Amino acid sequence: MQSRAVALDQQAAFPAEEVQRLRRQVDADARDAGRLAGTLMAIGEGNLSVGRIMEAHVNAVQLMTLYGTEAQRHWACSGDDVFALWVTDPPAGGLRMRRCADGIALQGAKHFCSGAG
Repeated sequence: MQSRAVALDQQAAFPAEEVQRLRRQVDADARDAGRLAGTLMAIGEGNLSVGRIMEAHVNAVQLMTLYGTEAQRHWACSGDDVFALWVTDPPAGGLRMRRCADGIALQGAKHFCSGAG
């Protein structure tokens, strides 16, 4: 990852290859809490922003695995995506769905979402 860091920074490019490699490693380590903690700590020491994205990914995959439909569980374990996770709504005026002529629209605001493009 270090060998490509300067070029990616100069191009202001998203490190897609690096994130996918990290995702595969994090997902492999997720079966063992100790290994996962060590991997996330190592990532965080190298780049805390990336560590936060990987932690949010692990949390989202675990939630989908525990509470998702069969299709969502399959998607969570497919290895194709890095998932993001929102923090909770603010106390007042959070994001709400409302029906409109075209279907459903989002109205309001959410806190920042780690890893969302």
